[in-house]
Amino acid sequence: MTKPQRTFGIDLACIPADQATIPFTDLIVYLSRFFKLQQGDLIFTGTPAGVGPVQIGDVLRGRLHTRTGVIDLLECAVK
Repeated sequence: MTKPQRTFGIDLACIPADQATIPFTDLIVYLSRFFKLQQGDLIFTGTPAGVGPVQIGDVLRGRLHTRTGVIDLLECAVK
């Protein structure tokens, strides 16, 4: 399950993984037809319904939520 991302104290994205439009395994199988996926690769798929467009000044963060905690993977500012 994903957890909400917060900016300015507002939740921006939160959706359980089992409610994704395309199951993760199907997505990986499909992408593997076109790309050589390796351990550590990240797949960005978009945002859940209700999340607005990215704007200049926004900070995007990629995090992995595990059973034991959160791993910060990346952070970038939109210019």
